[in-house]
Amino acid sequence: MKFPLVSFLLFIGISAFCQDSFILKRDGSRIDFQKNSIQIIMQDKILSYKSMSGSQKDIDFKDVDQAFFGNYKFKYFKFKENKSSNCYFVLSESDKHTLICLGVPISVDEDESANVKIKYEMYILDKQNLVVDSLTFSNQNNANGATARSLISEKIAAYFKTCDNLMTRFADFEKLEESQYMGLVGFFRVPNFVSCVN
Repeated sequence: MKFPLVSFLLFIGISAFCQDSFILKRDGSRIDFQKNSIQIIMQDKILSYKSMSGSQKDIDFKDVDQAFFGNYKFKYFKFKENKSSNCYFVLSESDKHTLICLGVPISVDEDESANVKIKYEMYILDKQNLVVDSLTFSNQNNANGATARSLISEKIAAYFKTCDNLMTRFADFEKLEESQYMGLVGFFRVPNFVSCVN
């Protein structure tokens, strides 16, 4: 199904409520930006932000090492297995593993722009950034989506069960009594960073 990208911007706008909102570039330089000004524009793979002087700026994902804003950490990863690279939200880091995810809008109903299909990619990496586990699922309330989402709890617990802060946050979404594991989507839709490093 073809859908009009002109009438529907595929971006995630996230408010940043902290004093330190900044981007570390892959060349080692740092960009400070106005809090509450960052947007992650998935279709173009750019971060859009307002500089401290107030001008609107963009930076390509490929030039970002890490970005910090609010409770969010957004980081560039290059996977050795298939040589692909992208920026992902870091949900948690422990002494042994990192949990990352990215939600990518893939289609929209022309009549209802609120009905966006989002494909989520979740990866668990070791300290060498090798993928040790992964899962792809969507926000669609159907049997295929439910089957994939039913595996989320098991995968996170297998690698992060000793991280009380992460497991407590995750349990809040598990408790939601929505059909077909739809409550778990909220955990990834609001990708707060939780440190599990001792």
